[in-house]
Amino acid sequence: MAPPVSSGAARHGLIGVFWDRIEEEPNASRNHATTSRWSLSSMATLPAATRPGIPHRSAPAFAVLALLALLLPITLVIALSQPQPRSYDSHAYYVIETSPTSSGASHSTQSIARDLADRLDTEFVERVGELENFWLVKAPKTRADRGYELFDSHILNTRALSSEENSQNQKSHQTQQRDSVVEHFQLIRRSAYDPLLESQINRFDEKLRRKRSLPNSSLSARHLAYSIRSLERQVLRRRQKRDLIYVPTPDGPAPLLEPRQTASRPTKGGKLLTLSQMAARKFNIYDPLWPKQWHLVNDVIQKHMINATGVWDMGITGKNVTVAIVDDGIDMTSDDLKDNFFEAGSWDYNDHTPLPEPRLPDDLHGTRCAGEIAAVRNDVCGVGVAYDGKVAGIRILSASISDADEASALNYGYQENHIYSCSWGPPDDGKSMEAPSRLIFKAMLNGIQKGRGGKGSVFVFASGNGGAVDDQCNFDGYTNSIYSVTISAIDRQGLHPYYSEVCSANMVVTYSSGSGDNIHTTDVGKNKCTDRHGGTSAAAPLGAGIFALVLQARPDLTWRDVQYLAVTTAIPFSLDDPDWQRTASGRLYNHKFGFGNMDAYHIVQAAKTWKLVKPQAWWTSANVNAHSQPVTKQGANATIVVTQADLDGANFESLEHITVAVNIKHSRRGNVRVLLISPHGSVSILAAHRRYDDASTGFPGWVFMTVKHWGENAVGAWTLSVQDPIGTQNSNGTFEDWAMGMWGECKDATRQQLFKMPDDAEILLPPSPVSGVALETVMPGLSSSVFGAAPTPLKNPPPLVSDTSMGFSKTKSYVKPTAHLPEDHTGNYTSGDIVTGMGSMSAYLKGKSSWVFVAFGIAIVVGGCLCGWFFLLRMRRQRERARFQTDPDGDQVDQGVGLLSGARRPGGLLQQVLGGASGRGNGYGFEPVAGEEDLPMRSMGRGPIESRHKAGMSQTKPTTKDLYDAFGNASGSEDGSETEQEEKQPHRESQADNKPRAAPYNDIDPDDEYMDSFLEDPDANTPLASRTPADEHSDQESRRLVDEEDEDGRQEGED
Repeated sequence: MAPPVSSGAARHGLIGVFWDRIEEEPNASRNHATTSRWSLSSMATLPAATRPGIPHRSAPAFAVLALLALLLPITLVIALSQPQPRSYDSHAYYVIETSPTSSGASHSTQSIARDLADRLDTEFVERVGELENFWLVKAPKTRADRGYELFDSHILNTRALSSEENSQNQKSHQTQQRDSVVEHFQLIRRSAYDPLLESQINRFDEKLRRKRSLPNSSLSARHLAYSIRSLERQVLRRRQKRDLIYVPTPDGPAPLLEPRQTASRPTKGGKLLTLSQMAARKFNIYDPLWPKQWHLVNDVIQKHMINATGVWDMGITGKNVTVAIVDDGIDMTSDDLKDNFFEAGSWDYNDHTPLPEPRLPDDLHGTRCAGEIAAVRNDVCGVGVAYDGKVAGIRILSASISDADEASALNYGYQENHIYSCSWGPPDDGKSMEAPSRLIFKAMLNGIQKGRGGKGSVFVFASGNGGAVDDQCNFDGYTNSIYSVTISAIDRQGLHPYYSEVCSANMVVTYSSGSGDNIHTTDVGKNKCTDRHGGTSAAAPLGAGIFALVLQARPDLTWRDVQYLAVTTAIPFSLDDPDWQRTASGRLYNHKFGFGNMDAYHIVQAAKTWKLVKPQAWWTSANVNAHSQPVTKQGANATIVVTQADLDGANFESLEHITVAVNIKHSRRGNVRVLLISPHGSVSILAAHRRYDDASTGFPGWVFMTVKHWGENAVGAWTLSVQDPIGTQNSNGTFEDWAMGMWGECKDATRQQLFKMPDDAEILLPPSPVSGVALETVMPGLSSSVFGAAPTPLKNPPPLVSDTSMGFSKTKSYVKPTAHLPEDHTGNYTSGDIVTGMGSMSAYLKGKSSWVFVAFGIAIVVGGCLCGWFFLLRMRRQRERARFQTDPDGDQVDQGVGLLSGARRPGGLLQQVLGGASGRGNGYGFEPVAGEEDLPMRSMGRGPIESRHKAGMSQTKPTTKDLYDAFGNASGSEDGSETEQEEKQPHRESQADNKPRAAPYNDIDPDDEYMDSFLEDPDANTPLASRTPADEHSDQESRRLVDEEDEDGRQEGED
């Protein structure tokens, strides 16, 4: 309970106004209290320092109400900042993408998404993570899976398609899964160039809204068609932890495991101390697993360890850096992790709770990875690479999740979470080929552009554990992203483990399991450890921990600076491996090891003096037609020539990443080999033989990536060679076309802008509907969002039903979002009202509907409590005022003993509030006269109060206590307010009848004999000039009325 505020304490705000309506109540033993009541208008004019205190009996209730009022906005802010729970079992979820300027700034993108949600009969949920213009809606599965009624009639009667196309659509409509939301949206898109269909949709939707009492749409179907880029139903997918190592087949046996040995060196005293023992003494490490953490200090082969002790000796231990473990949860109760757990950056996207606790028996992976990074120095298990850093947990791997949730996870807390460690991806089975959806790609782009205050989130991905089954990290769209640092594994002897995947996207390697040992780290449990952690899952967290040391030394580094440091400081090893090749830049590169092994000391030292790179530039080629060359053992080749003028036009200076998009048809994808040959002869193996990949889909627009050419001169002829070295009789394929993108450092930083997906170009509405126009699509997979290539116009509208549009396809191909628009979609269009100010905020709050309902519920409860309290207070005052009657001049006379008794400070209410000097009792009330005697009013100072006696007034003799009661009953009611105004203006006269007004009580004037006699004995006989029988009868009638009033007053007092 909040203590009463002293008389001199200042209180502010609306709550302070309510508090200040009641004075502090003195000790109950004195049998009196002081209560001051006045209007809120008069309160506003009073200095805060002179406001009275709080009554003890009201303080508990007020304290609770004030606390609830203060917590309400805090609760609302927290609720709005957290993702809403999902109900995938009962609801279908959809992501709406709006165009940033689709309506000429006439509507906010959120209001457009809400309008479409209402029209589609779905519920608006929230924005998708930190992504602008992406919104999540949901609909009950029982309704969504029925199909859209108008779609049935339109697909049978459409005149926009040829008979053959109409037949194909009807067939797919019958065989594919129905979805009323997707079908409804597809018709809305087609209405952009079909006015008749638009009219049908508007009429049908209007009828549906009336039937279901839905709000009216402020936008037409055609307007929505041009304002919405896409709508995709969310399909749950399971990401694979990279703790599973696929067993090698007889064609590729695992190397023999060798027993672990220990080396030692003598000290000055002749005693033998190992390197780990020496480091333990230096850094006060008492963890029992420390001698076994060979990746930190290798007592056997000293050149094979991450070399972190030298960095620790500089005082760099990961302070003020947070690594988010995107995995299956973190055991934040572990003694090794609880001190370094960062709760604010954590969230559980599987169970939709704030704490990502391991809840399943196999939820071990994330805790083990977290221990590698930030296990503290104590007497439990071992220590982390950055043992003073923080780890957050983002749980996504314990169940299937949607693309929307995954995109949110990769941006969760991206201002406080600096590095995202991701030891997962598509299955490493040697036959899968999967890339992140456009939504997830946008999240990663958003992270590197806006994370860490614009310096960019650092994404670290494990290369994969499918090496034993010929899997390669270039068939994984996460590891071959230019926004990721892909880390592969080596063992404690510097050998390539059989499980570690090979590809041209590998940037560096660090240590993991192999050669008879694993990574020793923390396990789930309060005091549990493990010696069975391994795979590339263990290598990626070590790399993330090293980057944490780098960011402590140089927190101003951008995400590209981190990649540059990884490339330039990596140490090549095992140089007898035949895959090492010196590139034109002078660096050695190996598809198994990247540019080499990470060395913590080397990279931190380099970071201290590193000059920040200039912003990213890019150049993309047009699609190059390969003329359907047959894919043979000798290869089908195509060339793209890059000129200096091309690079100058793109403000491009130096090369970092190269992306290659291909369209290759082949009856057996695993046979295909793809090579990129630079003008200087460096060869990147983009794809190699995969014996278990029998897919006949080929490479429909698949994007490869290579870092091997980092730093090369990009000018010259770049050749892509597509080969089939197996060459079986049953396999055949053709090389259709390809495109290339180059990414690097810009020349002029002042000219360079952030990369923006070409799909994000403005979409403006045409001035009038256009029908029968050609629609643009793009070759499947060759997304202009990646390469910026100009699409080839096709003369057919998009199909009404497709797996891709509904989100049921595993291998994703992207269609240009403007494909459904007419050719004149760049015209101007204005309509609607701008949603700004409170309207836009209200629209946003509606997006968090469930939390807002809870918040408003709390507000209603708080408001109800306040209203109830003031109602009871008012009723109490009314009962007290019932004991008084007011004469025509405004004077009050007590009819009996009131419920409250107290003294009033001389000089009127205003002087009392302002702190007039009189009386004791904390300066607010009078002390009772000694002995608490009831003295006649004659014994007190008299004031010039003028009044008339009237029938109905009290006939009792007033005492000092009665006077206290009379002035104590001044309230904030209308009568009380009027009395206050009269006290402030004692000489004001009535303008209506010129009757004398009651002046405020004043002790100074003792000469008012009329007031003295009136107060002392109102019933005393006074000599009258003459009286008539009529006067006598009037007096008797008055006395009778007075007696009745007195009886009523006494009865009310007893009640």
